[in-house]
Amino acid sequence: MKIGIDIDGVLTNTSEFMINCGKKYAQKIGKGKLIDKDAYDVIDMFGWDEEITMQFWEENIFEYAKNNPALPFASETIQKLQEEGNEIIIITARLFSNKLDQKGTKMRRTVKQWLKENQIPYDKILFSKEDKELYCESYKVEIMIEDSPKNIYELSKKRFVICMGMPYNKQVQGDKIIRCKDWKEIYDQIQQLKLKNKNI
Repeated sequence: MKIGIDIDGVLTNTSEFMINCGKKYAQKIGKGKLIDKDAYDVIDMFGWDEEITMQFWEENIFEYAKNNPALPFASETIQKLQEEGNEIIIITARLFSNKLDQKGTKMRRTVKQWLKENQIPYDKILFSKEDKELYCESYKVEIMIEDSPKNIYELSKKRFVICMGMPYNKQVQGDKIIRCKDWKEIYDQIQQLKLKNKNI
């Protein structure tokens, strides 16, 4: 089975980083305050405009990429899934990672190093643009593990999507959407899907 896995919000707790780092940045620049801790991105969390939001990520994205820890049991679960014969395909739209410039090269290298340090195995890694459906279609991904509400709805039109439960996607639901609270539950749900759907 081909399993697609997002990084931000699936392998890491991006929300927690944005809240903690965003508070410090808001104090530093004297603009914005935490107005919605359940928002998907800092632009809505702190009421910033697009320019300040990009400045925030420009200053903090590589610190996040290097040091934000993997979620509990992500490594063990993915290792087990791979050992059972599943193909693991990392699909990420991480900022800068799909750019063909110095920042893009640095980010791709940083992501691969982070995966290695956190002992997260994979068979392929794809640095996508926003539309992950094209990548899932091209690589015949059968189950995608995702956190973005927009991506979950789009990807679930053609395959099962496991929604990593985060505050910003709590309203997401659908016929092919399975909500999980952690990586242990993700493993169990994948096993159940395989039993119920012999063609997966």
